[in-house]
Amino acid sequence: MKYIDKKIKRIAMLDCYIPLQLKTKEEFLTDEYLFFRKENHSLLEIGYAQNSIIHSITLLICKEYKEIPHLYAIPKDYKDGDVLIDNSKEINTDIFYCEIYLNAVKIIVSNNEVNEIIKSDNVIWELDNNNTLVSICVLDSLGKISYNCLDVLNTNAFN
Repeated sequence: MKYIDKKIKRIAMLDCYIPLQLKTKEEFLTDEYLFFRKENHSLLEIGYAQNSIIHSITLLICKEYKEIPHLYAIPKDYKDGDVLIDNSKEINTDIFYCEIYLNAVKIIVSNNEVNEIIKSDNVIWELDNNNTLVSICVLDSLGKISYNCLDVLNTNAFN
């Protein structure tokens, strides 16, 4: 992933079957995807176009999640901007869980140390020293995204 000095607005798409989905206002033809997967029970899909701009973020399923009954505190040391995808692939990871705050949903896909924090309009990207994703945090001042995500994950909970 590469930093760009441009904020990109993404809109939440609330769905009773998908825990979390964001899309840009502009319609892009999806050319490529970057997937983060943990076995067959957790999957994050990041879609982007030829220009490498991320236009969709979709959490399709997540087995490990916890509700945190507090507000998410935005980190102090961040850069305004966004990230571009520099290659498509599927990353199998041993770390994959969600933290659902009153005002945010954070998807953690690595336990690597965070080296850079980039805040786009309503998304915070945390990258390690290799510019690989550590986490995505979707900010949600009204709590609708958090509520929907928790509701869908609880409904589809693994037993």
